[in-house]
Amino acid sequence: MTIDSASQHPDAWQTAVKRIAPQIVRIRTQESSGTGFLVARMKTGPRCGLATAAHVVEHASREAGTITLVHEGSGRPLELTAGKRRLQLDSGADTAALVFENETFELPADLVPLIPAEKFLMPGAAVGWLGYPDVWPEQLCFFGGRVSCYSESEHAYLLDGVSIDGLSGGPVFHLAPDGEPVIIGVLSEYISNRTPRGPLPGLSMARDVYRFHAMADQFRSWDEKPPKG
Repeated sequence: MTIDSASQHPDAWQTAVKRIAPQIVRIRTQESSGTGFLVARMKTGPRCGLATAAHVVEHASREAGTITLVHEGSGRPLELTAGKRRLQLDSGADTAALVFENETFELPADLVPLIPAEKFLMPGAAVGWLGYPDVWPEQLCFFGGRVSCYSESEHAYLLDGVSIDGLSGGPVFHLAPDGEPVIIGVLSEYISNRTPRGPLPGLSMARDVYRFHAMADQFRSWDEKPPKG
């Protein structure tokens, strides 16, 4: 099922960035850096669930390395050793779910919603994405473009816009007709247009968020019956 995107107010994108920014973190490992965003959190406990790109955390998962989360405004990083996290990787789809106990960050209780699992955006829809680029890793940066196409079989979007190192794992979002942001994807990679004369501008790829609905459902069940330990 397709869904349209609209923004009536000239400040709608700025307002959306302010709404989403508090649930975004910078991710650092020994081998890579990237971005992640809060998908779910318990109302009855400190457990939180992040979405990111698999390649950002894959080496740390394989080598049992530390994953460091940095949340703007919270004052100090959160070091997640192998025993302090749960990682679910889908390397083929380049998505990862990271579950951890948060007693460090001031994270919002009211999260920006995910697009319903059965819906997707049509080509031409305006979208934005956020992340921490390696060229300026201390700053959360906004990028924008339009949906070039959506592949139902790949659960992926091609986006007419830029992605650079450090942005992988960041949220891709659109504006609903009422101007509220809705997260539609996880930024995965930039695909350059390679020619004999050298690379030319290409397209960004984002994976859709259907895989993360199961995580959100799990957190809701934990609130109804909190897990032991």
